[in-house]
Amino acid sequence: MKKILIALVFTLIFLNTNAQIIQKSIVKNNVNGSIIFAELSLNNKESNLSTLKKLNNKLYANYAAKEIVTDEFGNTHQFYQQLFNNIEVIGAGYSIHKIRGKNSFLNGIFADINAISPSDKKINPETAKQLAEKFVLKSKFKAINISINNLKLVICNTLSNVNSRYDLAYKLETNVPEYNTVYLNAITGVILGSESIVCTVNVPGTGETLYSGVRNIIADQPVAGVNNFRLFEERNGAIIHIRNMIAEADFLNIGNATEFWDNDNNWTTAELGNDNVALDIHWAMENILDYWRVERNRNSYDNNNAQLNCYAHVNFPLAVGQDNAIWLGGNLRILQFADGALWNPVVSLDVCAHEFGHGVNQFTSQLPGTNTEGGALNEGFSDIWGACVEAW
Repeated sequence: MKKILIALVFTLIFLNTNAQIIQKSIVKNNVNGSIIFAELSLNNKESNLSTLKKLNNKLYANYAAKEIVTDEFGNTHQFYQQLFNNIEVIGAGYSIHKIRGKNSFLNGIFADINAISPSDKKINPETAKQLAEKFVLKSKFKAINISINNLKLVICNTLSNVNSRYDLAYKLETNVPEYNTVYLNAITGVILGSESIVCTVNVPGTGETLYSGVRNIIADQPVAGVNNFRLFEERNGAIIHIRNMIAEADFLNIGNATEFWDNDNNWTTAELGNDNVALDIHWAMENILDYWRVERNRNSYDNNNAQLNCYAHVNFPLAVGQDNAIWLGGNLRILQFADGALWNPVVSLDVCAHEFGHGVNQFTSQLPGTNTEGGALNEGFSDIWGACVEAW
Protein backbone atom coordinates (compact mmCIF):
# COMPACT_ATOMS: atom_id res chain seq x y z
CA MET A 1 0.00 0.00 0.00
CA LYS A 2 2.86 2.36 0.85
CA LYS A 3 4.45 1.76 -2.58
CA ILE A 4 1.13 2.50 -4.29
CA LEU A 5 0.77 5.80 -2.39
CA ILE A 6 4.32 6.84 -3.29
CA ALA A 7 3.70 6.06 -6.96
CA LEU A 8 0.45 8.05 -6.85
CA VAL A 9 2.21 11.05 -5.32
CA PHE A 10 4.89 11.02 -8.02
CA THR A 11 2.22 10.74 -10.70
CA LEU A 12 0.32 13.72 -9.31
CA ILE A 13 3.54 15.75 -9.14
CA PHE A 14 4.29 14.99 -12.79
CA LEU A 15 0.74 15.82 -13.89
CA ASN A 16 0.81 19.07 -11.94
CA THR A 17 4.21 19.96 -13.45
CA ASN A 18 2.90 19.31 -16.94
CA ALA A 19 -0.21 21.35 -16.27
CA GLN A 20 1.94 24.33 -15.30
CA ILE A 21 3.73 24.45 -18.63
CA ILE A 22 0.96 23.68 -21.14
CA GLN A 23 -2.73 24.38 -21.66
CA LYS A 24 -4.36 20.99 -21.17
CA SER A 25 -7.30 21.95 -23.36
CA ILE A 26 -5.12 22.51 -26.45
CA VAL A 27 -2.90 19.43 -26.74
CA LYS A 28 -2.50 16.86 -29.50
CA ASN A 29 -0.86 13.49 -28.91
CA ASN A 30 0.39 10.83 -31.33
CA VAL A 31 -0.52 7.13 -31.18
CA ASN A 32 2.18 6.56 -28.54
CA GLY A 33 0.76 9.21 -26.26
CA SER A 34 3.60 11.70 -26.75
CA ILE A 35 2.74 15.34 -27.27
CA ILE A 36 3.07 16.56 -30.85
CA PHE A 37 1.40 19.97 -30.38
CA ALA A 38 0.59 22.07 -27.33
CA GLU A 39 -0.25 25.63 -26.44
CA LEU A 40 2.07 26.83 -23.70
CA SER A 41 0.62 28.12 -20.46
CA LEU A 42 0.72 31.86 -19.83
CA ASN A 43 1.96 30.97 -16.33
CA ASN A 44 4.91 28.96 -17.59
CA LYS A 45 8.08 30.35 -16.01
CA GLU A 46 10.38 27.55 -17.14
CA SER A 47 13.22 27.95 -19.60
CA ASN A 48 12.73 26.39 -23.03
CA LEU A 49 14.99 23.44 -22.23
CA SER A 50 13.32 22.86 -18.86
CA THR A 51 9.89 23.04 -20.52
CA LEU A 52 10.88 20.35 -23.02
CA LYS A 53 12.34 18.05 -20.36
CA LYS A 54 9.05 18.15 -18.44
CA LEU A 55 6.80 18.07 -21.50
CA ASN A 56 6.21 14.30 -21.72
CA ASN A 57 7.06 13.62 -18.08
CA LYS A 58 10.42 12.24 -19.25
CA LEU A 59 12.99 14.09 -17.17
CA TYR A 60 15.84 12.08 -18.75
CA ALA A 61 15.14 13.71 -22.12
CA ASN A 62 17.83 16.10 -23.36
CA TYR A 63 17.75 18.66 -26.14
CA ALA A 64 20.22 20.87 -27.96
CA ALA A 65 19.16 24.31 -29.17
CA LYS A 66 19.54 24.60 -32.94
CA GLU A 67 18.59 27.20 -35.51
CA ILE A 68 16.30 30.10 -34.70
CA VAL A 69 14.24 31.75 -37.42
CA THR A 70 12.56 35.16 -37.27
CA ASP A 71 9.57 35.57 -39.56
CA GLU A 72 8.32 38.73 -41.32
CA PHE A 73 6.17 39.63 -38.31
CA GLY A 74 9.04 39.47 -35.84
CA ASN A 75 7.96 36.15 -34.29
CA THR A 76 10.72 33.65 -33.57
CA HIS A 77 10.76 29.89 -34.08
CA GLN A 78 13.53 27.81 -32.52
CA PHE A 79 14.18 24.11 -33.03
CA TYR A 80 15.52 21.88 -30.25
CA GLN A 81 17.11 18.59 -31.35
CA GLN A 82 16.38 15.63 -29.07
CA LEU A 83 19.45 13.80 -27.73
CA PHE A 84 19.94 10.59 -25.79
CA ASN A 85 23.30 10.06 -24.08
CA ASN A 86 24.41 13.08 -26.14
CA ILE A 87 23.61 11.23 -29.38
CA GLU A 88 21.37 12.89 -31.97
CA VAL A 89 17.95 11.25 -32.37
CA ILE A 90 17.03 11.50 -36.06
CA GLY A 91 13.63 13.07 -36.72
CA ALA A 92 12.96 13.86 -33.05
CA GLY A 93 12.77 17.26 -31.41
CA TYR A 94 10.50 20.26 -30.89
CA SER A 95 10.10 23.77 -32.23
CA ILE A 96 9.05 26.47 -29.78
CA HIS A 97 7.22 29.41 -31.31
CA LYS A 98 7.39 32.82 -29.67
CA ILE A 99 4.54 35.09 -30.76
CA ARG A 100 4.69 38.79 -29.89
CA GLY A 101 7.54 38.14 -27.48
CA LYS A 102 5.79 35.33 -25.58
CA ASN A 103 6.36 31.57 -25.88
CA SER A 104 2.99 30.54 -27.29
CA PHE A 105 3.06 26.98 -28.60
CA LEU A 106 5.28 24.09 -29.59
CA ASN A 107 5.18 21.17 -31.98
CA GLY A 108 7.39 18.21 -32.78
CA ILE A 109 8.10 14.55 -32.18
CA PHE A 110 9.38 12.86 -29.03
CA ALA A 111 11.26 9.55 -29.22
CA ASP A 112 10.72 7.50 -26.06
CA ILE A 113 14.07 5.71 -25.66
CA ASN A 114 14.99 3.55 -22.70
CA ALA A 115 18.64 2.54 -23.01
CA ILE A 116 21.01 3.04 -25.93
CA SER A 117 24.78 3.38 -25.68
CA PRO A 118 27.62 3.74 -28.22
CA SER A 119 28.97 0.46 -26.84
CA ASP A 120 25.91 -1.32 -28.29
CA LYS A 121 27.25 -1.19 -31.82
CA LYS A 122 28.29 -4.47 -33.45
CA ILE A 123 28.98 -3.12 -36.95
CA ASN A 124 32.32 -1.31 -37.27
CA PRO A 125 32.59 1.90 -39.33
CA GLU A 126 34.40 0.26 -42.25
CA THR A 127 31.75 -2.45 -42.59
CA ALA A 128 29.04 0.22 -42.34
CA LYS A 129 30.62 2.09 -45.28
CA GLN A 130 30.74 -1.09 -47.36
CA LEU A 131 27.08 -1.88 -46.63
CA ALA A 132 26.02 1.67 -47.49
CA GLU A 133 27.95 1.58 -50.77
CA LYS A 134 26.35 -1.78 -51.61
CA PHE A 135 22.91 -0.33 -50.91
CA VAL A 136 23.48 2.63 -53.24
CA LEU A 137 24.87 0.38 -55.97
CA LYS A 138 21.85 -1.94 -55.70
CA SER A 139 19.66 1.05 -56.55
CA LYS A 140 21.12 0.87 -60.08
CA PHE A 141 21.94 4.55 -59.89
CA LYS A 142 24.56 5.26 -62.56
CA ALA A 143 27.17 6.52 -60.12
CA ILE A 144 30.90 5.95 -60.45
CA ASN A 145 33.28 5.66 -57.51
CA ILE A 146 30.75 6.01 -54.72
CA SER A 147 32.39 7.59 -51.71
CA ILE A 148 31.34 8.08 -48.10
CA ASN A 149 32.08 11.68 -47.17
CA ASN A 150 31.06 11.59 -43.55
CA LEU A 151 30.00 9.02 -40.92
CA LYS A 152 28.72 9.40 -37.38
CA LEU A 153 26.71 7.51 -34.77
CA VAL A 154 23.09 8.57 -34.31
CA ILE A 155 19.87 7.08 -32.99
CA CYS A 156 17.33 6.28 -35.68
CA ASN A 157 14.28 4.19 -36.51
CA THR A 158 13.06 2.88 -39.85
CA LEU A 159 12.35 6.09 -41.76
CA SER A 160 9.28 4.67 -43.51
CA ASN A 161 7.63 3.65 -40.21
CA VAL A 162 7.42 6.40 -37.60
CA ASN A 163 6.27 3.91 -34.95
CA SER A 164 9.22 1.54 -35.36
CA ARG A 165 11.84 0.98 -32.69
CA TYR A 166 14.78 3.35 -32.26
CA ASP A 167 18.26 1.82 -32.36
CA LEU A 168 21.87 2.91 -32.53
CA ALA A 169 22.67 3.68 -36.17
CA TYR A 170 25.23 5.13 -38.53
CA LYS A 171 24.47 8.25 -40.52
CA LEU A 172 26.54 8.13 -43.71
CA GLU A 173 26.77 10.90 -46.31
CA THR A 174 27.56 9.86 -49.89
CA ASN A 175 28.48 11.62 -53.13
CA VAL A 176 25.25 10.43 -54.80
CA PRO A 177 22.59 13.19 -54.58
CA GLU A 178 19.70 10.73 -54.78
CA TYR A 179 21.11 8.84 -51.77
CA ASN A 180 22.90 11.73 -50.09
CA THR A 181 22.33 10.34 -46.60
CA VAL A 182 22.02 6.66 -45.69
CA TYR A 183 21.00 5.38 -42.26
CA LEU A 184 22.20 1.93 -41.22
CA ASN A 185 21.46 0.01 -38.02
CA ALA A 186 24.76 -0.21 -36.12
CA ILE A 187 23.74 -3.48 -34.47
CA THR A 188 22.19 -5.48 -37.32
CA GLY A 189 23.57 -3.75 -40.42
CA VAL A 190 20.06 -3.32 -41.85
CA ILE A 191 19.41 -0.20 -43.94
CA LEU A 192 16.91 2.02 -42.10
CA GLY A 193 16.36 4.40 -44.99
CA SER A 194 17.93 7.13 -47.07
CA GLU A 195 17.44 10.80 -47.86
CA SER A 196 17.81 12.69 -51.12
CA ILE A 197 18.88 16.29 -51.66
CA VAL A 198 17.37 16.27 -55.15
CA CYS A 199 14.02 17.82 -55.95
CA THR A 200 11.95 15.45 -58.06
CA VAL A 201 10.61 16.33 -61.50
CA ASN A 202 7.60 14.76 -63.23
CA VAL A 203 8.55 13.87 -66.82
CA PRO A 204 6.10 12.41 -69.40
CA GLY A 205 7.18 9.10 -70.94
CA THR A 206 5.82 5.83 -72.27
CA GLY A 207 5.76 2.34 -70.81
CA GLU A 208 5.23 -1.02 -72.48
CA THR A 209 3.16 -2.84 -69.88
CA LEU A 210 2.65 -6.58 -69.63
CA TYR A 211 -1.16 -6.53 -69.83
CA SER A 212 -2.24 -3.12 -71.15
CA GLY A 213 0.07 -2.43 -74.08
CA VAL A 214 2.02 0.81 -74.49
CA ARG A 215 0.74 3.52 -72.17
CA ASN A 216 1.62 7.12 -71.42
CA ILE A 217 3.10 7.39 -67.95
CA ILE A 218 4.82 9.98 -65.78
CA ALA A 219 8.23 9.17 -64.32
CA ASP A 220 10.82 11.09 -62.33
CA GLN A 221 14.19 12.50 -63.39
CA PRO A 222 16.05 12.91 -60.09
CA VAL A 223 18.99 14.85 -61.55
CA ALA A 224 18.32 17.41 -64.27
CA GLY A 225 20.38 16.73 -67.39
CA VAL A 226 21.16 13.14 -66.40
CA ASN A 227 19.25 10.53 -68.40
CA ASN A 228 18.12 8.43 -65.49
CA PHE A 229 14.40 8.03 -64.90
CA ARG A 230 12.67 6.07 -62.16
CA LEU A 231 9.08 5.02 -61.43
CA PHE A 232 8.30 7.82 -59.01
CA GLU A 233 5.61 10.42 -59.58
CA GLU A 234 3.72 13.16 -57.79
CA ARG A 235 0.07 12.93 -58.84
CA ASN A 236 -2.99 14.69 -57.44
CA GLY A 237 -0.98 15.65 -54.36
CA ALA A 238 0.12 12.06 -53.62
CA ILE A 239 3.32 10.18 -54.44
CA ILE A 240 3.51 6.96 -56.48
CA HIS A 241 6.73 5.00 -55.93
CA ILE A 242 7.38 1.56 -57.46
CA ARG A 243 10.39 -0.44 -56.24
CA ASN A 244 12.01 -3.79 -56.93
CA MET A 245 12.27 -6.64 -54.39
CA ILE A 246 13.59 -9.33 -56.75
CA ALA A 247 16.75 -9.89 -54.69
CA GLU A 248 15.05 -9.89 -51.27
CA ALA A 249 13.93 -13.21 -49.76
CA ASP A 250 11.95 -11.61 -46.91
CA PHE A 251 8.85 -9.80 -48.16
CA LEU A 252 8.88 -7.58 -45.05
CA ASN A 253 12.43 -6.34 -45.58
CA ILE A 254 11.40 -3.40 -47.75
CA GLY A 255 14.47 -1.38 -46.75
CA ASN A 256 16.52 -3.36 -49.29
CA ALA A 257 14.17 -2.67 -52.22
CA THR A 258 15.79 -0.96 -55.23
CA GLU A 259 14.66 1.45 -57.91
CA PHE A 260 13.57 0.66 -61.46
CA TRP A 261 15.62 2.80 -63.89
CA ASP A 262 15.43 3.68 -67.58
CA ASN A 263 17.79 5.87 -69.62
CA ASP A 264 15.30 7.66 -71.91
CA ASN A 265 11.88 7.41 -70.20
CA ASN A 266 10.59 5.18 -72.98
CA TRP A 267 10.30 1.95 -71.07
CA THR A 268 10.25 -1.08 -73.38
CA THR A 269 10.01 -4.81 -72.76
CA ALA A 270 13.16 -5.26 -74.87
CA GLU A 271 15.04 -3.23 -72.27
CA LEU A 272 13.25 -4.35 -69.14
CA GLY A 273 12.41 -8.02 -69.67
CA ASN A 274 10.13 -9.17 -66.86
CA ASP A 275 10.67 -5.87 -65.03
CA ASN A 276 7.86 -4.57 -67.26
CA VAL A 277 5.45 -5.67 -64.50
CA ALA A 278 6.51 -2.52 -62.65
CA LEU A 279 5.02 -0.47 -65.50
CA ASP A 280 1.66 -2.22 -65.05
CA ILE A 281 1.69 -1.29 -61.37
CA HIS A 282 2.76 2.30 -62.04
CA TRP A 283 0.18 2.90 -64.77
CA ALA A 284 -2.51 1.25 -62.62
CA MET A 285 -1.74 3.50 -59.66
CA GLU A 286 -2.01 6.58 -61.88
CA ASN A 287 -5.48 5.49 -62.98
CA ILE A 288 -6.53 4.49 -59.46
CA LEU A 289 -5.61 7.88 -58.01
CA ASP A 290 -7.43 9.62 -60.87
CA TYR A 291 -10.56 7.51 -60.40
CA TRP A 292 -10.79 8.18 -56.68
CA ARG A 293 -10.08 11.88 -57.14
CA VAL A 294 -12.53 12.43 -60.02
CA GLU A 295 -15.36 10.05 -59.13
CA ARG A 296 -15.17 9.87 -55.33
CA ASN A 297 -13.50 13.19 -54.46
CA ARG A 298 -10.96 11.23 -52.41
CA ASN A 299 -7.23 11.92 -52.29
CA SER A 300 -5.41 8.59 -52.03
CA TYR A 301 -6.65 5.79 -49.80
CA ASP A 302 -6.61 7.86 -46.60
CA ASN A 303 -8.11 10.99 -48.21
CA ASN A 304 -4.97 12.81 -47.06
CA ASN A 305 -2.63 12.25 -50.03
CA ALA A 306 -0.89 9.20 -48.55
CA GLN A 307 2.08 7.94 -50.57
CA LEU A 308 1.61 4.74 -52.58
CA ASN A 309 4.63 2.58 -51.79
CA CYS A 310 4.45 -0.36 -54.20
CA TYR A 311 6.83 -3.32 -54.55
CA ALA A 312 7.20 -5.67 -57.53
CA HIS A 313 8.83 -9.13 -57.74
CA VAL A 314 7.95 -9.84 -54.11
CA ASN A 315 8.82 -13.26 -52.68
CA PHE A 316 5.90 -14.16 -50.45
CA PRO A 317 6.08 -16.98 -47.88
CA LEU A 318 4.28 -20.25 -48.60
CA ALA A 319 1.29 -19.22 -46.51
CA VAL A 320 0.68 -16.26 -48.84
CA GLY A 321 1.79 -17.86 -52.09
CA GLN A 322 3.39 -16.46 -55.23
CA ASP A 323 0.06 -16.16 -57.10
CA ASN A 324 -0.91 -13.19 -55.01
CA ALA A 325 -0.85 -9.47 -54.39
CA ILE A 326 -1.43 -7.93 -50.98
CA TRP A 327 -2.18 -4.75 -49.10
CA LEU A 328 -0.14 -4.71 -45.88
CA GLY A 329 -2.15 -2.45 -43.62
CA GLY A 330 -1.64 -1.39 -40.03
CA ASN A 331 1.26 1.04 -39.84
CA LEU A 332 3.06 -0.34 -42.93
CA ARG A 333 0.45 0.60 -45.58
CA ILE A 334 2.24 -0.80 -48.61
CA LEU A 335 1.18 -2.72 -51.72
CA GLN A 336 3.13 -5.79 -52.85
CA PHE A 337 2.89 -7.87 -56.02
CA ALA A 338 4.31 -11.33 -56.78
CA ASP A 339 5.40 -12.76 -60.15
CA GLY A 340 3.09 -15.76 -60.03
CA ALA A 341 3.87 -19.47 -59.95
CA LEU A 342 0.86 -21.23 -61.48
CA TRP A 343 -0.43 -17.94 -62.90
CA ASN A 344 1.14 -14.98 -64.65
CA PRO A 345 2.38 -11.95 -62.64
CA VAL A 346 -0.39 -10.57 -60.43
CA VAL A 347 -0.23 -6.92 -61.55
CA SER A 348 -3.32 -6.26 -63.70
CA LEU A 349 -5.33 -3.05 -63.27
CA ASP A 350 -8.22 -4.68 -61.40
CA VAL A 351 -5.84 -6.45 -59.02
CA CYS A 352 -4.01 -3.21 -58.22
CA ALA A 353 -7.32 -1.40 -57.69
CA HIS A 354 -8.54 -4.25 -55.45
CA GLU A 355 -5.48 -3.99 -53.19
CA PHE A 356 -5.76 -0.20 -53.07
CA GLY A 357 -9.39 -0.72 -52.07
CA HIS A 358 -8.24 -2.50 -48.92
CA GLY A 359 -6.48 0.73 -47.98
CA VAL A 360 -9.70 2.69 -48.50
CA ASN A 361 -11.54 0.13 -46.35
CA GLN A 362 -8.94 0.51 -43.59
CA PHE A 363 -9.43 4.28 -43.45
CA THR A 364 -13.22 4.28 -43.75
CA SER A 365 -15.01 1.23 -42.37
CA GLN A 366 -11.98 -0.32 -40.60
CA LEU A 367 -13.13 -3.74 -41.73
CA PRO A 368 -10.87 -6.56 -40.49
CA GLY A 369 -8.68 -8.56 -42.85
CA THR A 370 -9.23 -11.88 -41.06
CA ASN A 371 -11.53 -14.83 -41.78
CA THR A 372 -14.67 -13.21 -40.40
CA GLU A 373 -17.84 -11.75 -41.87
CA GLY A 374 -16.15 -8.36 -41.67
CA GLY A 375 -13.18 -9.77 -43.56
CA ALA A 376 -15.51 -11.12 -46.25
CA LEU A 377 -17.03 -7.65 -46.62
CA ASN A 378 -13.52 -6.21 -46.87
CA GLU A 379 -12.74 -8.54 -49.79
CA GLY A 380 -16.13 -7.91 -51.38
CA PHE A 381 -15.83 -4.13 -51.32
CA SER A 382 -12.29 -4.37 -52.69
CA ASP A 383 -13.61 -6.50 -55.57
CA ILE A 384 -16.16 -3.78 -56.27
CA TRP A 385 -13.51 -1.04 -56.29
CA GLY A 386 -11.38 -3.15 -58.62
CA ALA A 387 -14.28 -3.54 -61.04
CA CYS A 388 -15.16 0.17 -60.84
CA VAL A 389 -11.64 1.31 -61.70
CA GLU A 390 -11.29 -1.26 -64.50
CA ALA A 391 -14.57 -0.12 -66.08
CA TRP A 392 -13.84 3.60 -65.66
